[in-house]
Amino acid sequence: MSALVRAGLLCARRRVSWPLVAVALVLPVLAVLAGRRAGPSLAQAIESGRPAALSVALGLGGTAIVSGMVVALAAPRGRFLGSQLAAAPLSPVAVFAAVTLAPLLLAGAAASAVEAAFLVPPLGDATPVALAAGWAGFALGAAAAEAVLGPRALGAAVLAAITGVWLLGAAGAGTGALAGPFGYLGLALRGEPARIGSPGAMLTLLAVLALGLWASAAAARPEDEAPRRAPRPVLPVGKRPLPAVFAVALKRYSRRTELRRASRTAAAAAGAGGLLLSVHAGAGAVPLVGMLAVLGAAVVPLAAAGVDREAEWLWRVSPPPRAATAAAGSLAAIAAALLLVAAGVGPAAAWSRAPAQALLQVAGLAAFLLAAASVAGALVPWRSDRPAEELGSFAALVAVAAVLWYALGHAVEALGGGTGVSAAALAAALCAAVALTAGLAGRGEPC
Repeated sequence: MSALVRAGLLCARRRVSWPLVAVALVLPVLAVLAGRRAGPSLAQAIESGRPAALSVALGLGGTAIVSGMVVALAAPRGRFLGSQLAAAPLSPVAVFAAVTLAPLLLAGAAASAVEAAFLVPPLGDATPVALAAGWAGFALGAAAAEAVLGPRALGAAVLAAITGVWLLGAAGAGTGALAGPFGYLGLALRGEPARIGSPGAMLTLLAVLALGLWASAAAARPEDEAPRRAPRPVLPVGKRPLPAVFAVALKRYSRRTELRRASRTAAAAAGAGGLLLSVHAGAGAVPLVGMLAVLGAAVVPLAAAGVDREAEWLWRVSPPPRAATAAAGSLAAIAAALLLVAAGVGPAAAWSRAPAQALLQVAGLAAFLLAAASVAGALVPWRSDRPAEELGSFAALVAVAAVLWYALGHAVEALGGGTGVSAAALAAALCAAVALTAGLAGRGEPC
């Protein structure tokens, strides 16, 4: 296994490119600026009372859970080894540890440093507890996603263990089963004592338990197999070039195993969790559910440019210019992501009869994050068999989202603010993102 890890590190070092280096240098600075900007509003929400602090904690934890689901299901597994190393006598645990867990732990350490730079201004001394909560949520989400796709008996056992970990955290924090282990973070934000143990130590313990559950479920999940029969055509392909490119791109994205699995699992989790939250919190839970659904759906436009590069032979023989086909692909990816967002938010919105204002907040968040994902995917193209590029795409998404959020905030303030100005700024940002993606991805690769 050590030789496998060294080979992976050597491969990652050889594939380091200037976009990855630029992202690594820019992210800490952007995190500090974004943290200072978000600090007053977060601090005000935390100081308003325990329910608001628990909502902030649940929002951070839910984001970590969805991120764990998406990253774990989209991360490369045995296919990263290639046809030659795949025949080596390696145990499933060794393959998971070397190919998936080790790169994600290294990337997670770097992400924790950036997250700390963002959280220190608003959270102060509670930042280490927030980092531990992030690790616990990420591991719980990854373990749950792997358990759903693994063997039924082991998957049921892992899901039962995850439920036990959740209830254990809820009992120790004493803030209710809905908040689960993230109740520890809510108490730490308020400076209040927990029922059992200290928040940082308990969340670290729960994170270690969740990592063990993730490893157990991932090692038992079989490798993806090629479909045994051709998919049934649903979306017709017209004769006009650009609509045909749009339809073909939409089909290709929806048939990618890792994208379909990650995005649909995240949408299903957001739908089920959102319905549960709406039963307890009503329409106030819809923006949080929307954030989780958008985060899960963003993997489609994030991966679109990289997926298109694998079909460069197809796009080069199409009648429209390469930039036009890239723009059509970007629009198709955004359209697919919006459908997933609607599926994730729909149950909570229908149950709580969410007002138009809450739905507009979700739409604005979707326009913002999907625009950032489209540009990030063009800057650092997604490669499904290369962990460094895949993790680099997620890092680029964070960087582009921070830049876009900072720029839009100043632009809206300069124009006087208001709902209309914000909507116009988001629409302009989405159109500019599609144009920029077309310019970046439209260059293609030499045949």
